[in-house]
Amino acid sequence: MAARAPTPTAPPRSLAGRALVSATAAHARVAVVAQRTLAAADGFVAGVADAALTFEEKAALGAVLYDSSPFYKGERGLFDWEERWFDADLPREPGRVLVAACGAGRELVAIGARGHAVEGFDPAPSMVALAASRASAARVWQATFAEWVAAPDERYDAILIGWGALSHVLDPDERRALLAACRRRCPAGPTLLSYWPRPTLAEGASPPRARALGVRLGRRLARSRDADCRATGDPFQPGIGFSHPYAEEELDALACAAGFELLRRGGAGDYPHATLR
Repeated sequence: MAARAPTPTAPPRSLAGRALVSATAAHARVAVVAQRTLAAADGFVAGVADAALTFEEKAALGAVLYDSSPFYKGERGLFDWEERWFDADLPREPGRVLVAACGAGRELVAIGARGHAVEGFDPAPSMVALAASRASAARVWQATFAEWVAAPDERYDAILIGWGALSHVLDPDERRALLAACRRRCPAGPTLLSYWPRPTLAEGASPPRARALGVRLGRRLARSRDADCRATGDPFQPGIGFSHPYAEEELDALACAAGFELLRRGGAGDYPHATLR
């Protein structure tokens, strides 16, 4: 039996309808070109910054972008996976708990409400101000991870690396130093690592040709100012800067090198996190 020919789509009968269809189609074609152009521009800029900035400068860039973003400043409670972790792993109150990269204070408020003495730091000044106003009983200060690692040791009953924040520690040496500091400062309690997984971020990677072109220019800039810059290929997003995605085996090796036992990971559907002790 012969296949039936497809019925052609009839154009709108009215003049206004035909005009609207034509205008919308033209906009869609322009939008596709604009999106491709913007993606290529993002990739090029990411490549330049990846190769021309030091790890310290990349971290400063991320702090500036977070500081100017309204998305992370709204008042919100804990996520479901955080509620479960708090119920299962926070020590019996009253304990002393640190939230590293505390953002606008979500975790500080919830931990304080559970009866703990809670402290937190963040590199973004507007986030620190919001956290201090929302968690008035907490001790909150402005600092980077590197500054906290270099500060004198203090003891905690639990340490939380805030929502996705481990992925913003871009220097491999600094990641090892951070976990070693957590091990010293919280020897008996849990440490929560929250991070971004490699497959998720790889899907949003910048166009490779545009990024490679940016890397070549960035390396020339780095040589011209004699800076210690290393292109890592880590993903870059305009709203948050660079972030390092983790494969499970990399996280295992990082925890083991710091002397931690990785007790468990989050469940299916949870935001990626791991509990160390």
